[in-house]
Amino acid sequence: LILVELDEKPRILSLIDKRTQVDYAYSQPLGLFDLITEDNPKGMTAWIVGNTSNIAHLNDGCVKINKVSNSSLLNNFISYSFSFGNGSSMELKISLEKEKSFISYDIDCMWQEIGNETSGVPQLRFNVPVGYKIRNFVYGAPLGLINRPALTHDVPSLDLAIAKNENGKSLA
Repeated sequence: LILVELDEKPRILSLIDKRTQVDYAYSQPLGLFDLITEDNPKGMTAWIVGNTSNIAHLNDGCVKINKVSNSSLLNNFISYSFSFGNGSSMELKISLEKEKSFISYDIDCMWQEIGNETSGVPQLRFNVPVGYKIRNFVYGAPLGLINRPALTHDVPSLDLAIAKNENGKSLA
């Protein structure tokens, strides 16, 4: 149902709906991990996101590809890992199951980053830029989901974020 092309980082270069031939990656890669340091003018909190003072693109660092499987008729995947920051590390698996219209990310992160009032607040961001007009966003929140309008600042989510497309299929 979808065709996914990854580069060696691995970033999603192309995410094509086979029925409509629409490429949801448009002209920029998807699936980017960033280590962000944010200012903390309102105090240390996970629910108020401050201005970004530094962004490290983790996909551009030393990524170790652990395993690639594209021979299975039921499930194709790539697993990889990388280290970053102050001893933090991630192990990831991107998979595409047969007859599914989505890819899955299984992520195991050992988070060792510590913030303080001087150095700022470290934050891990999964970046999926979209190239369509967004009606609103749906975020995972404690005890359910919350709808929010498009905002000029980043907001946290527990487990998912859906950028609702005004004209059709959406990326989540």
